[in-house]
Amino acid sequence: MKLHEYLSQLDIRAIEIIGNNLEVIDNYDMKEKFSKSYMIKLIVNDRLLNANYLYKLLDNKAKVEFDYEVLENIKKITFGINVKNQNNIDQLAKCGLIFDGQHIPEDLRKLLINRYRKELVVNLKNPVIYNKHTPFLKLILFVSRIYYNEKVLINTGKLYNYNYKKIIISYLLSKNLITYVENKYITLNINNYDSWIKGKKGIINEFYSYFFKSKSKLKVKELFYRLMSIQVNIEEWIDVKKIKWLLKEYTEEVSFALEIGLIIKCKEDEEYIQLSNEVWNMFSKDTFDKYNNEEIVITPDSEVFISYKDDPLFILMMSQFGKLKNEISNDDYFLVFDISVSSVKSSQIGDYTYKKFLRNLKTRCNNIPDLVCEQLIEVNKKTVSEN
Repeated sequence: MKLHEYLSQLDIRAIEIIGNNLEVIDNYDMKEKFSKSYMIKLIVNDRLLNANYLYKLLDNKAKVEFDYEVLENIKKITFGINVKNQNNIDQLAKCGLIFDGQHIPEDLRKLLINRYRKELVVNLKNPVIYNKHTPFLKLILFVSRIYYNEKVLINTGKLYNYNYKKIIISYLLSKNLITYVENKYITLNINNYDSWIKGKKGIINEFYSYFFKSKSKLKVKELFYRLMSIQVNIEEWIDVKKIKWLLKEYTEEVSFALEIGLIIKCKEDEEYIQLSNEVWNMFSKDTFDKYNNEEIVITPDSEVFISYKDDPLFILMMSQFGKLKNEISNDDYFLVFDISVSSVKSSQIGDYTYKKFLRNLKTRCNNIPDLVCEQLIEVNKKTVSEN
């Protein structure tokens, strides 16, 4: 609900209290009860939705003065954290900042977020981070390995050296993407795999909905919603010292998200965190061209170097047309894919899909070696002839 909707529900006594605190009543001589209430509501709405006045109020430069605890609590309520001090709640309600307990009108909340966010985020130049592959990335790389090898041993140690391997395998089985053969091998069901990847963005949400069931007691998605109201773009870093009041409400969730790489932290200074690209994919409508992606490097040997932090859907596309050279168990910064003629399984991909891959590759790489260009053209011709 918006501010004017909340105000419309208040009786004359409640609106007079708010009007008096916001210095509305003294300025207007209104004799009729209805017109008086109506006019106060209009003026209160205009004042609180005026950023200059609102920030003046929060800076204690208006009639009402809030103590430090009240100001800290309105910040907490703004970002979804309930507070216990009823006296603070009453003070904020009497100024029209909260309603029905601890609800902030959506239009007012936007202004409050804009005010507080600037204090909580920074832009870091060339931060050094801990490399941590996410479960979805592990899934992509694992499926890519099966795709190119056609089958893998069930007990391949390096392939399965991952804490959440059972959940990943369980998910793949639930989608009928893999099959156990002779209780010895795992193979990929190609047709189902092709249908699955056509889901594009939806498959990330789908996978993590399945993945988070194993941690059903944790409010992981709620934490992400809270952090996304603070970090509003992919470049920003959140200052941990300034949001300890929020993080302490989600101690286990933060620890879990850091463990699986959905929250990233600085290596040289762990006081800053940010959400991974996959979280943005889960909750944002932005596509990978909005991400803070690094330039892709392609060598004359047809090796593509791409950061593991890149858009997961682009990495998924990459895994279809390039053979992974990394060990899946490692959390390498660069993923290396071989896109030479001998590596691309053109018989299993469509002409349109491969052309889309080439367009994206050229967009992301400023300098593709001539020899590699020739090989890509050759693969494209081969794809057209076989489909």
